[in-house]
Amino acid sequence: MVFLGDVSFAFYICHWLVIDYGHKLIGAESTFATPLALLVLAGLFAAAVAIASGMFLFMEKPIMDNFSVAKRHRRLAAVPSTPTADRSAGAPDRLAG
Repeated sequence: MVFLGDVSFAFYICHWLVIDYGHKLIGAESTFATPLALLVLAGLFAAAVAIASGMFLFMEKPIMDNFSVAKRHRRLAAVPSTPTADRSAGAPDRLAG
């Protein structure tokens, strides 16, 4: 289910092209009996999922891996230490109760 969620954007991009070109490939003037029409729709759906999976695995994922940086891989710059008040001179400690 997670993989289908990842593939969903690619499916959104390609599904109409599969339906449109599949319709033209099968024949725009063709009519089918209901069981055969359902089989054709299932085939177009499977083709759209297969194309979307390929688009995700071979296009979207490599691009995201190359151009994105995970937060856990970022290194924080060292913060320079700041001088603190000299406590030996009798300065009150603000945190002391």
